[in-house]
Amino acid sequence: MENQNQQMENAAFGWDAPISEDGNAEFLLLPKGEYPFTVTVMDREWYEGGEKMPACWKAVLSIAIDGGELGTAFVKENLFLVRKTEWKIGQLFVSIGQKQKGQEGFVPNWDALAGSQGRLKLTQRTYKNKDGEDVVTNDIKAFLEPAEVATPVAPVIAQQQVAPATFQQQPVAVPQQAPAVMQQAFDPARGF
Repeated sequence: MENQNQQMENAAFGWDAPISEDGNAEFLLLPKGEYPFTVTVMDREWYEGGEKMPACWKAVLSIAIDGGELGTAFVKENLFLVRKTEWKIGQLFVSIGQKQKGQEGFVPNWDALAGSQGRLKLTQRTYKNKDGEDVVTNDIKAFLEPAEVATPVAPVIAQQQVAPATFQQQPVAVPQQAPAVMQQAFDPARGF
């Protein structure tokens, strides 16, 4: 049901489609903490520059944050493509599993961001709106590394894939107690 609601919320519509929303939707403010997230949209925009940031490209992310029973909150995150904010871009790509921690020379696959999932640390930020009122909103403090996956207790047997053109028959190891006929290696000329 939640997935269906999310699909409806992210559904596109045409220029001539009727609209019902009037901007009075309830805004969900999640408490500070760690949450799973999904990048729902990634747009590329040019930033003209300002007091704190030079003119540069920026990735504008729409992020759905899963608050569990509290609901889903939505946050916009701007990632400015400048060296002083490279750390946050690196955090994001580590969090979604595209980059390994400490990996040098990594080139992000920006086109694969939409639909990516990870975990983040959420905080709250207070700012003054255009009417001078204090407004509290969610703010992403950090993108978190993926949790370590526990090693399974039972060993996992990996299958080796061999291309048909390079296949060569190898003798099969057979336990010592096997009948003599089972101890022979496969001979393609004899068919067994």
